Amino acid sequence: MRTARQIADRVQVIRARNQQRDSNYMKLIAIRKGDYETVAPGMFPATEFDKPLVANLIDTTARDLAEVMAPLPSFNCTSANLSNAADQERQDKRACIANDYVQTSRLQDQMFQGADRFGSFGFMAYIVEPDFIEKMPVIRVGDVATAFYTKDYRGRTTEYGEVFRAPCEQIAADHPEAEQHLKHKFANAGGYQGQSVEIVRFYDHKGNKHLVMLDPCVELVKIESKPGLDFCPVRVVERPNVTGTVAGQFDDVIWVQVARALVQMYTMNALQQSVEAPLAVPDDVNEIEFGPFAVLQSKNPGQIGRVNLNLQPGLFPEAQILAQEQRTGSRYPEGRSGSIDASIITGQGVQALMGTFDTQVQTFQRLNASALEDVIGMCFKMDEAYWGSVKKSRRIKDNGSPRKYEYVPSKDIDGDYTVDVSYGAIAGLDPNRGLVFVLQALAGGLIAKSTARKSLPVDLNVVAEERQIQLEGMDDAIHAAMAQLPLAIPMMATQGADPRELVLQISEVRKLVSKGKTPAEAMEIVFAPKEVEQAPVDPMQEAMAAAQGGAGMMPQGGGGASELLMSLAGMTPGGNANLQSTVSRQQPI
Repeated sequence: MRTARQIADRVQVIRARNQQRDSNYMKLIAIRKGDYETVAPGMFPATEFDKPLVANLIDTTARDLAEVMAPLPSFNCTSANLSNAADQERQDKRACIANDYVQTSRLQDQMFQGADRFGSFGFMAYIVEPDFIEKMPVIRVGDVATAFYTKDYRGRTTEYGEVFRAPCEQIAADHPEAEQHLKHKFANAGGYQGQSVEIVRFYDHKGNKHLVMLDPCVELVKIESKPGLDFCPVRVVERPNVTGTVAGQFDDVIWVQVARALVQMYTMNALQQSVEAPLAVPDDVNEIEFGPFAVLQSKNPGQIGRVNLNLQPGLFPEAQILAQEQRTGSRYPEGRSGSIDASIITGQGVQALMGTFDTQVQTFQRLNASALEDVIGMCFKMDEAYWGSVKKSRRIKDNGSPRKYEYVPSKDIDGDYTVDVSYGAIAGLDPNRGLVFVLQALAGGLIAKSTARKSLPVDLNVVAEERQIQLEGMDDAIHAAMAQLPLAIPMMATQGADPRELVLQISEVRKLVSKGKTPAEAMEIVFAPKEVEQAPVDPMQEAMAAAQGGAGMMPQGGGGASELLMSLAGMTPGGNANLQSTVSRQQPI
């Protein structure tokens, strides 16, 4: 385990290595804030305009991309090869646990900032930390732009650090155990209120978390460790690159944004000078009045006017060229902002214009799905290591419906750290085109209805929705049956049957429905089978049946004779009743 001094020395080495990267990050943050003076000092006089006169396309693009990429995928632990109901129940519980990690961490809320950092800085980090109040691991998205990390040849994080300066009050709120260190350190200054310190959160490959104070002095504030955790609880998602250096999407267009702001400022200055151009008058004008409806007396009034200061014709085209260059460098299509230079355009044309935007979203979703599989696996391992024998009762939102479940990590996880993370069939597509794709695939018989429901960009309970659809179909069938019943009345009348009972039954169903019963309940009450009274039995026939039944009784015990009684009832040609009975007896040989 590293000491505080070793961690501080490691931070200094990595800071020197990432100096250029961190400088680019700080410039990007300044541009997104609208602080052009920090990026290009002296080029924007503060006396002219307090704020830039051009839209911040970098900030707009970054926010739009983040909002599209932020939605989370689905987390499932089901498998098609489950052997019995117990295995299915166990995998369903593991899926509940995985979704509980995500919901307790409020990961969806963090993803908007995380997706923004992926596009702006070229990477984002998922950090798994134990929550001793909830007694379960939680996922945090790294929020420090200048964070550093090291990965092995398989892409696994071996160390990760976040260096930041924060007020002591915030450090004490985030880490209550650090409050005593702060009180002791600033005892001579009258307390730590109003003071700030530089802190590094450092995670190593053994699962240890170090909180080290770097300024005003190097001191270990806190350490968290758990035997058995042999991995760094951080998963980094990197933007693909071939240069070997992590770069954001907007590093190359920072100066294009600066140039656009300069051109806009020059254009406004030229317009101002043109409007405020000097007034030229003939020699015979001795007095000049200023203000509304001013009068100038001259023998040559045609020579009175403003000096014509022609605007440079290249200003306006240059502004458009720079804007197009910035969109190209940012991979942000013009159609995304709703301005397409065409009167009529086909769907394929829109798709072509939006192609670069969709591929960015699809690339991130594939990388993020792989990363989240590793992150949930880390959560399973940490839950099992810290609270393996603790029985937990949890509540989650399962596909739109609340659900309560209980689990014991050592029993229900039991070393199985796998999870299936998927964005579904509409990965990389906007909701409108995704819905069209799902409907076309469903109509073509390529996917099942359950798969189509899971792929919809809405939060719903797939099982409950399918059951409700089935019930609605049955209700429609009941309504159709009720509508068809009156059509049978004319046929009943022609056949001599009495249709009054059917009419009364239909009226009774309507009364019950008006009183709040469902059509199914009303029909069940009205059309319930009625008990039929049995006709009295003729004593002579009863005696004959008893005699025949007594003669045909099978003797008790095995190996006895078996008898077969056959009776045939009919009528003679004269119209009299005729009953014939035959007894067949078989004896074993």
